[in-house]
Amino acid sequence: MRRVIRLLALGLALVLALTACGAGETAPGLTLRIAMADSPATLDPALVSTDTEKTLAGHLFENLMKLTPEGVMPAMCRSYEVTDNLDGTETYTFALREGVAWSDGRSVTAGDFVFAWQRLVDPETASPNAALLDMVAGYEEARAGDVHALQVEAADEHTLVVALNCHCPYFLSTVCTAAATCPVRADVVSQSGWDMNLASITTNGPYVLSRRTADGMELTAAEGYYDAERMGVTTLQFTCNVDTAAAMAQYDAGELDVVMDAAAHDDAVLSYLPQTTVLLANQMAGSLRSETLRQALSAVIDRNALADLAGEGCMAVGGIVPRGTVATQGGAFRDLSTDPIDNTPENYDTIASAAAAALAESGALSTISETENGMISLAYETGSEEVAKALQRVWKDRLGVRVLLRGMDSESLAAALTRGEFALALTDLTSDRNDALGFLGRFSTGAEGNFGSYHSGAYDLLMRCAAAAHSAEARDAYLVDAEELLIDSGYVMPLYGATHYWLVRPNLTGALDNGQDTHYFTYVREIPAA
Repeated sequence: MRRVIRLLALGLALVLALTACGAGETAPGLTLRIAMADSPATLDPALVSTDTEKTLAGHLFENLMKLTPEGVMPAMCRSYEVTDNLDGTETYTFALREGVAWSDGRSVTAGDFVFAWQRLVDPETASPNAALLDMVAGYEEARAGDVHALQVEAADEHTLVVALNCHCPYFLSTVCTAAATCPVRADVVSQSGWDMNLASITTNGPYVLSRRTADGMELTAAEGYYDAERMGVTTLQFTCNVDTAAAMAQYDAGELDVVMDAAAHDDAVLSYLPQTTVLLANQMAGSLRSETLRQALSAVIDRNALADLAGEGCMAVGGIVPRGTVATQGGAFRDLSTDPIDNTPENYDTIASAAAAALAESGALSTISETENGMISLAYETGSEEVAKALQRVWKDRLGVRVLLRGMDSESLAAALTRGEFALALTDLTSDRNDALGFLGRFSTGAEGNFGSYHSGAYDLLMRCAAAAHSAEARDAYLVDAEELLIDSGYVMPLYGATHYWLVRPNLTGALDNGQDTHYFTYVREIPAA
């Protein structure tokens, strides 16, 4: 069955936007002064990883689709069609705009997308964003080294065909808008340092890199951009590596229009980052084979106190999927059901006491005494030592469980997780897509990132049902059930999430936050004075 997708917005619910009523036209030449918390190490779409890098690349390069104040709209493509293959898979056919060009005048072609996507998944590229294409057929073979197995094809210069191995409702809104999947040219990326050099960087987005300074970059509107009439900003001045206090002072003095890493302020907007700090219990660890023990370890954690200890911007969570993640049917995923974990301060003692009593009655503590030293080990990154010590104390005081702390640097912890050499591990879960699957999919049997070797037939079934679901409501219901099952198992214990404030002057409208640590300012306009 073939259906033609009309060029309508995919829904404002998919975009976390700063908009205001009554926005009007603005005179051309608006300059936006933006403070970023760090400096970019790269502008190569395949390699960007920080907010600064993604935001800069997202203005210099343009994807098949783009975020606008009206929703997700066609960008490098002028239209697209989706074929339901009736076997749980889909095929997308994109008709690219004709007459759009790279900054050096050469035409943007479907072949540029094919090259960029194959390069993204190529193990030799070592991209931190490769998994963003894991729904494209042939992904696993491509990650094994056969990049041409990735089912993305240029039918002609202006037709791109992409075969997916499942129904993927966020494909257009997340994958096809991401900085990482923007096109790049083979002849350009073959040059060493091409992405940070004014003389060699070649882009296809609404802006070009026009100037580099000791403390930042300036982007100016690209000549001949097809959507130039709708652009509100012609110059973006990024000042990088600005600490929060200095940025706030400059904002209050009228010297900055946007501050990306801000403190609390009357104009500030709170954003939820795509990150949840969790405890992983290794399913292969004999000391943790008791479900009652794992549930007790989770239940006695005072997550509010732990979030305060973790530092500014941390907030106790009631589930694995962060609050900023959207649901398939629109709105916030967290609003679909009651949080699996109750973090109400007044309920903490009752919950913790009940868990301790259930553990004592079960006799499950014997599973720990059978280990070599009668202790459970907790691996953590050294910067989280205070959090680890707090967990050690509460488990001893509330449950009588002794814990051996194993602090290590980030590389050693990553290696221990990959090898499964831990009993408990304190780590961060992040997602490369604004969808609950970005957090939950990794716990399917054998999935990349399933460090605790979690295995559950019921969980795998829920994941398969979610992948096959045509109904947005059904897909969300399967994912909600999967999260609850995972938390009930005690193998994944969510602790706290990350937030941050960002500032945009109240007389401006149209700044966008995609919920994945990337911000867009192309369509920012001034609000006319009343």
